[in-house]
Amino acid sequence: MPCEGDWLDIEYSVEQGSPKITVHSVKATQRRQLEKVCVTSIHKRKGMLNHTIFFTLDSLNLPLGYTPILGHMVNVVIIQSTQHKYNWRAISMTPISRAVDGIGPRNSSSLLFLYQ
Repeated sequence: MPCEGDWLDIEYSVEQGSPKITVHSVKATQRRQLEKVCVTSIHKRKGMLNHTIFFTLDSLNLPLGYTPILGHMVNVVIIQSTQHKYNWRAISMTPISRAVDGIGPRNSSSLLFLYQ
């Protein structure tokens, strides 16, 4: 679901002679996937990635049981959004899995990315 400040492309139609507007699609104006991004701050339910990308836990798609922690490296999907002095908002975050001392698989979780 879009949040206040998100930049959106909206396809719609208007019935001639009627004030009725029908929305056909809503999508982010710009969307990017970034790898190896650092959680650089967290305060209550809001935070920053690489000091430049805003996120809020209330609108972030996360793997079940995962909570971002300061210093975690993550892969993210971001959309263009005016949030205070920042121009990007994270909508999905996946922690980067790492093998410890060569034990265990090296892979990243994959998610279906949805607006939330």
